[in-house]
Amino acid sequence: SSRDITIIPHDFLPSEQFESYENMYWGSGNQVLRSARFIKEHPQLYGTFITNFSCGPDSFIIPYFRNTMGNKPSLTLELDSHSADAGLNTRIEAAIDIINRFRELSKKNMMTELTDDFRQLEVHGDVIIDSDGKKVSIRDKNVKLLVPNMGRLATDAFAAAARYDGVNAQPLPVATFETLKTGRGLTTSKECIPLTLCAGAMLNYQNESHNKDEIALMFMSTSCGPCRQGQYTAYIKDIIKRKKLRNYGLFTLTDVDSYSGLGKKFVIRGWMALTIADVMQNIYFAIQALAVNKKSANKLFDEEWKKIIEKIENGSTDSVYKQLEIFAQKLSTIEKTTSFENAVKVALVGEIYVRNDDFSRRELVEKLLEHRIVIKAAPIGEYLYYANYQMKNLYKKNIGSFNDKMRFKAREIFQRNIEIKIKKTLAQSGFYECELLDVEKIIDHAKKLVSPELEGETILTVGSAMSDIMNHASGVISLGPFGCMPSRVAESILNVNMNIREKAIASDQPLLLSNKEMDNLPFLSVETDGNLFPQIIQSKIEVFILQTLKFHKILLKSPQ
Repeated sequence: SSRDITIIPHDFLPSEQFESYENMYWGSGNQVLRSARFIKEHPQLYGTFITNFSCGPDSFIIPYFRNTMGNKPSLTLELDSHSADAGLNTRIEAAIDIINRFRELSKKNMMTELTDDFRQLEVHGDVIIDSDGKKVSIRDKNVKLLVPNMGRLATDAFAAAARYDGVNAQPLPVATFETLKTGRGLTTSKECIPLTLCAGAMLNYQNESHNKDEIALMFMSTSCGPCRQGQYTAYIKDIIKRKKLRNYGLFTLTDVDSYSGLGKKFVIRGWMALTIADVMQNIYFAIQALAVNKKSANKLFDEEWKKIIEKIENGSTDSVYKQLEIFAQKLSTIEKTTSFENAVKVALVGEIYVRNDDFSRRELVEKLLEHRIVIKAAPIGEYLYYANYQMKNLYKKNIGSFNDKMRFKAREIFQRNIEIKIKKTLAQSGFYECELLDVEKIIDHAKKLVSPELEGETILTVGSAMSDIMNHASGVISLGPFGCMPSRVAESILNVNMNIREKAIASDQPLLLSNKEMDNLPFLSVETDGNLFPQIIQSKIEVFILQTLKFHKILLKSPQ
């Protein structure tokens, strides 16, 4: 305004007739991006996007805004408590100069949008329209489903379940710093780390793949918010378009239908595979913490895991269960430093990707295992049951036919029966406690602190932490991506309420311990951006470990 430029708030613009962006479920995002399309088409309007430091939704909306603007200049101002007027003035002056030059060139018809004939692959259900316009089934032998790594075991198992259903699925390797580096080259680095790692893994595969004619689909789950995870599909499609990756696309499953998009056969085998992987992950951590001879124990684990994967891919349901029985029996012979029941345990909760991703959690795992602490990672199945919980709430509101409700109920019963059989079998290994998932119990532990109406991972993180502490673990760590809003909300709640009194209230039980023994319960919240933890975080981890070891001794003496 001080430079005689008229300022128009974007919500003053008549932009309702314009499209927003794919799967844009944030109200402000819809309004901003519709306005951006209006600005793009108007010869006298130029956009200024005012954001604040570390705004989660804006980390996606701003790149969409810039994509919409194309070659039309715009200005982005990021504000925080340290913003100086001088810096803002410099950016504003530079933007005005660029806009004036753009206007001069436009009058001479020297500014035109670049066009190309690149055709992006499309996916419609299980039918693919490739970059040449040909229709191909997802189960065609030339189609490869790339499964991003979210923990070695879960990725192996999910890919094997897809192959069982006739889909040529390949698990991508565990992420490295090279994966992170590649991903950062494709993003602004303000998005959450799961997106960065998935994008980096996709491009690394594309660069290293020898079969350039294959059709590659990156698997990506999606949702309708509120978490940023539902934006990954739109963002990665933009990367594919920008990099002109021929015959590359995304295959998505959504929590709207409890991830049932590939049909009944895959739903059953996929659930079995992920349940096995969830349990095996915690068995693996227990082996690392408790086995006397870890080298031979790890060798046995890896050998048996390959056999289980082969059965998931090719075997009958009974043969999978039989292989699990064999595995449990062999593991039961491994000598332990202490019994699983008496071991110190820490529950690892938080955002579903980073808590399961070997790269994102590596430092935490290493630190805990140095002290022979058993890590109990919250399972992937927790979110699948949460999707079921949401579906049941919709059915209570009379959404869906009677037949749909009956089919859903039958599937849920089937899922529970599979879970019970797998967990009871693997508990015989002596490295696992048979603990069935109960999302309603988790939500009950959190509903006094978080409204169930606030959908997403916040209530699961809070509920799992309050449920596990003292009952199944002596300490809780919440791990989330840097700038993750659900993780930060959960952290703010748990930092205040993770104590003996609130635990008793959440459990609807009398105080289980005297406040004199330990009032505040061991809890640590950590964010990761892929870099090594700074010294202050490492110190907090050490303090947390000492608190957990102390609290474990108190629990062993407690009559409870």
